[in-house]
Amino acid sequence: LKCGNLEGFCILPPSNSSSGSEVPHSKSGVERALLNSHVGLNRGDSVLDVGCGAKAIAHSFFSGKEYTGITLGEDAILAQEHNVLDMDMSFMNFPDDSFDLIWCRHTFEHSPMPLLTLMEFHRVAKNYLCLIVPNPDKFTYTGRNHYAVSEPRQLVWLLRRAGWKPEKIELNKDEFRFLCVKYPRISY
Repeated sequence: LKCGNLEGFCILPPSNSSSGSEVPHSKSGVERALLNSHVGLNRGDSVLDVGCGAKAIAHSFFSGKEYTGITLGEDAILAQEHNVLDMDMSFMNFPDDSFDLIWCRHTFEHSPMPLLTLMEFHRVAKNYLCLIVPNPDKFTYTGRNHYAVSEPRQLVWLLRRAGWKPEKIELNKDEFRFLCVKYPRISY
């Protein structure tokens, strides 16, 4: 995978996952780093699952954590039992520093305002962001209501601009995974 110079980042080897559908249940790559040593979430820490959908699959992935999911429309009604709210990821109704971790898998690319969305994630997060996006070589750059499909270098630039420091990056044929730490935003 050619993504330009990402020197200075810990690029993790690709996971054994043959398809992106195995995440979030697989504990490989960024997920393993997230759950084990790098972030070290504790029982009772808070997680916001952005774009969780009607099944809120990641709810079981974050067992023992204070789970909140957001999605749009009917999916929120169908997943209410898992503390899922009907909310737009770019304009969230949470106080600043509400969640220890923002988990966003195959949702960010649907934002027509990617920098604004990452800045909103920064506002509501206390510490971490795990951003997992589709690899455009597999999912293409257009269609499927994908507005923010980018190469890794562009995503790293957006993350940094929004106040995120990518600590771990995993690139594979299906998706790009970024584990980021919150730091002060670059002023304009």
